[in-house]
Amino acid sequence: MVEIYLTDGLPNGIAPAVKPDDIKPLVAPFTQEWRSTPTQGYIIRLWLSN
Repeated sequence: MVEIYLTDGLPNGIAPAVKPDDIKPLVAPFTQEWRSTPTQGYIIRLWLSN
């Protein structure tokens, strides 16, 4: 599974209005994460399916 979060460019990454908890329940830790530079505004997470 792949999740893509758009961010508002804040240094902490995820915009307050777009939290992973709001999108779906968090499951055990994602296996890989790619973050753009803060001003580009995206995060991609790769999850291994069980």
